[in-house]
Amino acid sequence: AGARARAQAGARTVTGSERVKALGSGAVLGGGQASSSSVSMASMVGLESKNRSNTNMSENRNDIRNDTRLLPRVTNKSAASSANTNHNTNNNTNNTVNNVNNANRNANNNAKFSVNKTDNSNNFTATEPLFRSTVVAHLAHHQAYVSTCRFVEDQPHLMLTASGDSNCILHDVNTQKPIRVFQDHTGDVMCLEHIRGTTTFVSASTDCTALLWDWREKNPRVMTFLGHESDINDITLLPDKSRFVTASEDTSARLFDTRSCRQLQIFTDIKDVCSWSSVSASSSGRVIFTGSEERIHAFDTHTGHLIQNLDAHSGRVTSLRLQPHGYALASGSWDSTVRLWVAN
Repeated sequence: AGARARAQAGARTVTGSERVKALGSGAVLGGGQASSSSVSMASMVGLESKNRSNTNMSENRNDIRNDTRLLPRVTNKSAASSANTNHNTNNNTNNTVNNVNNANRNANNNAKFSVNKTDNSNNFTATEPLFRSTVVAHLAHHQAYVSTCRFVEDQPHLMLTASGDSNCILHDVNTQKPIRVFQDHTGDVMCLEHIRGTTTFVSASTDCTALLWDWREKNPRVMTFLGHESDINDITLLPDKSRFVTASEDTSARLFDTRSCRQLQIFTDIKDVCSWSSVSASSSGRVIFTGSEERIHAFDTHTGHLIQNLDAHSGRVTSLRLQPHGYALASGSWDSTVRLWVAN
């Protein structure tokens, strides 16, 4: 009896809230106490669900409050609908203004170039003159016709010209004065090519020679290349900048090397005895094309062998140029046509 009295005095009733806290903290209560408690498992689940619902509602209120910072505060559904409509209208108006501004900006950019496509065909219409009609430089230092003019690519204020007066001239376009005159040819200078990135260029003449010049040197003529037996009509540089090819009235083209100062190859076609008036090289330098009377020849620069003949025109082929990627060849002729040849 005394032990029972002490046990009852030390015992304490566990309330429902304490039971919930104990469960939430991971405590384990006796099964008898759990079954006799006034808080059942269903009520615990309901309480947890109610707490989660209250938390979600609080988060939703925060989200709504954050969103309404961007819009005017509204009091009813019709006002909210009106505000959303106005907001969308403003966005559409802003987009329209931006599109118009972009269109005007693009139109201004296109107008700078003054040439626009008129339709989906290959026809172009000039809306304004491409260049000013006022001459900004007048270079009148030759005494005969000018056969070639070339800008110095890495120094655009400099220009090289060749003439029938047997001279080449280096001009300063800004001052319109000659910087240097090159006078060692004894015939009309028909063509020249500047070697990019250097102060050197190659010229060819009706005196059957090609000359390499350096305008820094006291004696600018650096090398003389012989071999042709008649007028040299055209010249082209190979991509390595150390070799060049000439086309001549002697029905041949020749490959020269500026490093060894000698001729490397001669290209001929025994079936073509007409003068050769033009030459062009592929972007790799492996193939060259020469133009003669009515025909185009293709040669391998490594072997010198003829690769192909094209019966191209009804007159002399005076100009040849390959498209930069090598996909097409353009030829111009005395027959008043330009023709394009597409690679296989």
